[in-house]
Amino acid sequence: WRAKRFGQMLHGCIERCFSWDEKSVLSTYKKMRSKNPFMLEDGDWEDILNRLLMLAKDERFLTLIHSGQVFHEQPLSYNGERKQIDTLIVCKDKMIIIDYKSGIQKEEHRAQVQLYQEAIGAITGKLTQGWLFYLHSDRIRVINL
Repeated sequence: WRAKRFGQMLHGCIERCFSWDEKSVLSTYKKMRSKNPFMLEDGDWEDILNRLLMLAKDERFLTLIHSGQVFHEQPLSYNGERKQIDTLIVCKDKMIIIDYKSGIQKEEHRAQVQLYQEAIGAITGKLTQGWLFYLHSDRIRVINL
C-alpha cells in the first residue's frame, strides 16, 4: 500500500503544478502535503519533493511541458477501454503524452503509453509522441517511444 499511496501523492503533486519553477513546485508540494498529512511518512514526503525538484530541472521535461497546452489526468475511452493519461500536451502539429512512474521499469509501461499514442493519434489525426518519465529518488530516466 505504501508504494501505491506514494505514487498517488506524487501524481497529485504533478497534476496540480502548473508552473515548474522551484517556488511553484514548493508551493504545490506544501499544499498537497497539508491536505494529505497522514498519507505518507515524513521521509516519503521529502522523497516526493526531491523527485519534483529534479523533474523541474529536467530540460527534456521542461521543453515538452512548454511546447503546447497542458492537460493533466485526461480520461480516455478507446476500443471499449477506459484509461487516464497522466499528461497530454496539445501542440499545433502534434500531441505529446507523458506518463510518470515512480517504480521500476516494466514492459507494460511501454505498452500502456503506446496504446495512448495509438488512441490519441486515431482520435486527432495528429502525430503523437509518447514519453515515460521514471522519477527515481536519485535520478530521472526518460524513454521516448
